[in-house]
Amino acid sequence: VVHHLNKIYGRPDKQALKEGLRRLSKVELQLIIEALTSTKGDVKQAAKDLFVTERMLDIRVKKYNI
Repeated sequence: VVHHLNKIYGRPDKQALKEGLRRLSKVELQLIIEALTSTKGDVKQAAKDLFVTERMLDIRVKKYNI
């Protein structure tokens, strides 16, 4: 599928990919902060609200130094 899309739209440059990943990380961080705030720090409930496992949320919390 990716190969097909690259043929149609062209391959994105590295700078555009880096910018996209930076924006995605910013959104992910904001969602995590909002979930933890709304659950008063309850990681288990925040993970449920975000539809991820507690382990996945814990990894992201460490990644973003929350």
